[in-house]
Amino acid sequence: MEKSHGFKDLGRLVFFFSENRTSLAGVVLTTASAVTLAWFWILELTSPHPVHPYTGILFFLVLPGVFAMGLALVPLGMWLRRRKLRKTGGVPTEFPQIDLSSSTIRKGLFIVLGATALNIILLGTASFKGVEYMDSTQFCSSYLYAMPHRARCGLVREVETIRHSPTPGGFL
Repeated sequence: MEKSHGFKDLGRLVFFFSENRTSLAGVVLTTASAVTLAWFWILELTSPHPVHPYTGILFFLVLPGVFAMGLALVPLGMWLRRRKLRKTGGVPTEFPQIDLSSSTIRKGLFIVLGATALNIILLGTASFKGVEYMDSTQFCSSYLYAMPHRARCGLVREVETIRHSPTPGGFL
């Protein structure tokens, strides 16, 4: 491979390694789940009604996992393709130079850094919302109603209520 001097050639190398079904599936999962999460959070903020417990489980607990799995599939697919090409001798011998004095390279770098920051914010928010939802009374009372009394998440609250009650039997 010739020496390259532009962002276009670097992009070609990235696309060369990411040209596989695993990476493409990761991009599709990440993009779809990010858009769905953002849409649901906006809907939750603007809706006057609380979220249905099963919808909350899907959007607060399952979908962030799908998002993270999609993020992990992209480099995994690139690594698998590179490993496969190394075995067959199809990997380029020379990689393009990265020249940070080029405005195109800097713009590409800022786009990657911005997307990374957005992913961190999205996963952080999803983690916070998931924990907040699991600690809510709606989740505890609606979803876990069929579980044995001791397994309910409200058990700690019940123990605290009993412990602080003014009756003589309120001490544990």
